[in-house]
Amino acid sequence: MFKAAMNGSRLSQVVTRARQVRVASWMVVVVVVSDDPVFLAAFAQQTREGRLLVWATRLIVVSRRTLHRLHPLHQTLALTNSLLLLVDGAVGVSSAAGWVVLPYQRPGVAPLRVASWTAGGNLSLHRPLFWDKFSKFPEGSDVMVAMEENHSHLAVMEPDPKAPGGVRLQFEGFMINVLAYLAQGLNFSYTFRRPPDRAWGVKLRNGSFTGMVGQVHREDVNLGLGPFAINAARYEAGDFTWPINFMVVKVLGGRGSPEVDPWGFLLPFDPWVWAALFSFFLLLSVTSYFLSTVFSKKGSKKEDFATKNLHFIGIMFRQYPFHIPRWINASNSIPANVLLNHTASLGPTAMWVGEGGCWWQRVMLGVWMLMTMVLTRSYEGNLMSLLAVRHLPQPYQTLGDVVDDPSVVMVWEKQGAPMQAVIDATFGIFYEVKKKEEQGRLRVLQRIDYDSILDEVIRQHKVIIDYDLVTTGTISKHFSRTGRCDLYVGHGNILAQPIALMSQKDSPLIPALNERITSMSEAGLYYNWAKVANSNSTSCERVPIKITISSTLSIRQCSAMLMVLAGGLVVGLAVLCLEVVVASVLGTDGVIS
Repeated sequence: MFKAAMNGSRLSQVVTRARQVRVASWMVVVVVVSDDPVFLAAFAQQTREGRLLVWATRLIVVSRRTLHRLHPLHQTLALTNSLLLLVDGAVGVSSAAGWVVLPYQRPGVAPLRVASWTAGGNLSLHRPLFWDKFSKFPEGSDVMVAMEENHSHLAVMEPDPKAPGGVRLQFEGFMINVLAYLAQGLNFSYTFRRPPDRAWGVKLRNGSFTGMVGQVHREDVNLGLGPFAINAARYEAGDFTWPINFMVVKVLGGRGSPEVDPWGFLLPFDPWVWAALFSFFLLLSVTSYFLSTVFSKKGSKKEDFATKNLHFIGIMFRQYPFHIPRWINASNSIPANVLLNHTASLGPTAMWVGEGGCWWQRVMLGVWMLMTMVLTRSYEGNLMSLLAVRHLPQPYQTLGDVVDDPSVVMVWEKQGAPMQAVIDATFGIFYEVKKKEEQGRLRVLQRIDYDSILDEVIRQHKVIIDYDLVTTGTISKHFSRTGRCDLYVGHGNILAQPIALMSQKDSPLIPALNERITSMSEAGLYYNWAKVANSNSTSCERVPIKITISSTLSIRQCSAMLMVLAGGLVVGLAVLCLEVVVASVLGTDGVIS
């Protein structure tokens, strides 16, 4: 037995000790005897803050006060497994009555009388003293529900003569079907209340909570409909029901318009193939020069090294010089015009081999010709295919892709669960996102405002980071409105979290809701309602990222090839001018004239 006076610190210590007993026991009965309404109000506040009165703990309040004088205890008695015992008698106990305060009753509704005692010792039980009063609510139970607009739920004002101002706040969306199902199963009505900041809610650095999460934490409402993603910060504010679904944070971006890559002529080969090709070219050139120096009787000049390099390049680019070497007419009786045509058809290979005539030269040239022939044929075929293909760019598949691109702005839900991960981050990818706020690349919006920035998302100036349920709903609405699949969802999963309804800590409403939510999920009702709400959600799931068309190439599409051509001409002109200058400066003997 604990005895506490009106001293606040003493009462807090007693509640703490009692909670320790409750945690260590299977079941605890707390009996409070007092006629002081101020003490009873302080007791109610301390037990809520100290989490003494969970549903497994039974509370008996004994007092000689009348019902209307015990108003400070009303909420505590309504939300706990409690019995109010009112004793009538100035000196002795002449009679007593047991009352149970029902949950979520409208103001002015009297408690339910469950038992009575008379001075003669007669006991009358009208129903069990303790029962699960949350399994089925009595008529007139009204639950205050926190809800806010988003991509799938809109707020509407409906006429209601009984409501203040003659109108009542209502919402439209699939979560309203969930709430109606639960209300019918538990027999309660509900009233919506929007958060002042129109947000879902996060935990700020000062420890306070915003949005609907803050409403639940401050006990301004009895239930948060949401649904809410469950994370560590929100779990400090209240308890959650069984998850109704799991959601994954992804990137929502714009597909862009079909385009040809100006640098597409490089695409038939991987960069490593280009590197290997030029590496073999240099290796063959060096090897050829070295072997010519070793095996040739006349040796090899530096001019021969440049000439042979040009021959290798000519083979690769199919450029054939049409001159007849001296050895042809000297060593053969074939007419010069026939040899000219034959040599021109063979290209520089026949001429180059004829000049040296060594077996190693033939081997090198044969291998080089075979490799370049296969590569050039493959290049031509792939290039023709690529020129007929238009790409629908989808550059942002993961959050890392977005962070690495300095030209794109990230849009996050205002005070949403994904934003909580950014606020709390001290390292990793979310910390990198937090640092981008200083560069103006981080913007927060309410979900209802996502439609206002879709044009910028399609032009790939912005991306939306949110749950797949939200991104799919946004794409569905855009397709229903325009008939186009201009948006896509990235493949990378950024963050995965369960979603559920929310209420206060140790609220007995949570177990009652869990039974209905389990049956709802097993019947597939939630998934059906969500699917119906996003009627065109699958229309843009398998849109191809490449399309084949027949059209002429524009100057812009050929700009890269023209740039390479212009660059080669400029370099060639510069080399020509350098040769002219060097020839004019140096004499025939190789000295400066």
